[in-house]
Amino acid sequence: TLTVACKTGVGKRYEKYRKRVESLRKTLSAKRLERAISEFHETTHAKEIDQQLQGIKPSELLAPSTIQYELEERAEVARL
Repeated sequence: TLTVACKTGVGKRYEKYRKRVESLRKTLSAKRLERAISEFHETTHAKEIDQQLQGIKPSELLAPSTIQYELEERAEVARL
């Protein structure tokens, strides 16, 4: 069993390598997440700027709200 093996050299080696693997997994996962976030920020802004340079308006402006409000004040607040 693992309990008996932990008392021997094999168990100690197992724990040493298990800790290394876990540390490496966390490091690689953090790097992958950081890279994905960085790529997202680089490409998102570039796409928005490219659209603006081509004269394409954001989709919110292309599809205005079709909701009719009874009070003009509510309509004004909704546009904000």
